[in-house]
Amino acid sequence: MATKLKKQPEEKAQADAPVIDSVGASVLKLIERGKERGYVTYDELNAALPQEKVSSEQIEDTMTQLSELGINVVENEDTDEAGGDAAKAVVTAANDDVEDLGRTDDPVRMYLREMGGVELLSREGEIAIAKRIEAGQEKMISAICESPLTFRAMLSWREGLRNHEMLLREVVDLEAAYTGTGKTNGAAANGEDGSEEVSMSVAAMEEWLRPRSLKTFDDIAATHAKLVKLRARRAEASAGRGSFGKISAKNMEKHTEDIVKHVKSVRMNGFRIEQLVQELYTYNKTLLGLEGRLLRMATKSKIRRDDFLGQYLGHENNPRWLNRVSRLTDKNWKAFVKNNRDEIRELRAQIGALSNEIGMPVNEFRQLVGEVQRGEREASRAKK
Repeated sequence: MATKLKKQPEEKAQADAPVIDSVGASVLKLIERGKERGYVTYDELNAALPQEKVSSEQIEDTMTQLSELGINVVENEDTDEAGGDAAKAVVTAANDDVEDLGRTDDPVRMYLREMGGVELLSREGEIAIAKRIEAGQEKMISAICESPLTFRAMLSWREGLRNHEMLLREVVDLEAAYTGTGKTNGAAANGEDGSEEVSMSVAAMEEWLRPRSLKTFDDIAATHAKLVKLRARRAEASAGRGSFGKISAKNMEKHTEDIVKHVKSVRMNGFRIEQLVQELYTYNKTLLGLEGRLLRMATKSKIRRDDFLGQYLGHENNPRWLNRVSRLTDKNWKAFVKNNRDEIRELRAQIGALSNEIGMPVNEFRQLVGEVQRGEREASRAKK
């Protein structure tokens, strides 16, 4: 019987959401409240983003998430801005209350004050930075698309959409998805000349995109089912049971390419992308903790770090690894195995359970996380 991965308290989370800290939990509650009412107040936003725990990047990301979900940020519940545009509400607060912003010590208004002092870019500069941000995000999303965790989340969203438990805007960047269909500001959908500039409401855009998005989710589900079977066969072959030949490898590569294409076409919104990224990082943190314990036991047995990594990397999922290293002639390795056999087995079992849970061999998962981190760093540098 396979050993189940021992979860730490902070790793308890919803099936389709990452493990988050207290600030993240407060923001999620704020978003849920905002989706019900269509707006949140500055006081509520400040309560979710305590001054001593947040950075300007976190404030910016949160306000972007609210905007993407159509949630306004207003002064109070009685203001007329509660029914208006979120961006207009933010600009009004930044421009009309300059004197108050100069004296305030709450993080949101401090952020708005700081942004008001930033020199504006030229059109060419904006385009260049936008391209750099897009390139970083493209690298990050491409990596995310190869994670079985992403498919698991998307299948959950698919059920939520089909059962009308979720709005499409909660998953999809509607404007990006609609533009990606080749439409021009809703003109074709309204039966008008595509060359005319016609505005389209969020609700109308969602109604038009919904059947197409569900069809894409169905394609993802069908392709994912094929991938699951191939991954199971590959895992069996790695364990010495059965075979996984070149034809199977090519089929797996083709299905992976198809599903990445489908996932990209969905145009997930920034909030969902961040969820998936943080979920990957949470699993990676758990993996690093388990591997760190193995490494510390090895170094206590006077095994050099590079020597341990040379024997460990590439063999993370090898069920016979303990027997393999016990046959090494180095006396330090023999002492490592003799003194820590039970704990080594337990840690290796937990690593194997984690690998099963994320649906990937550990070395592939590590490479995927590295690619996500590189893309995120590139996008972050461009934003700064």
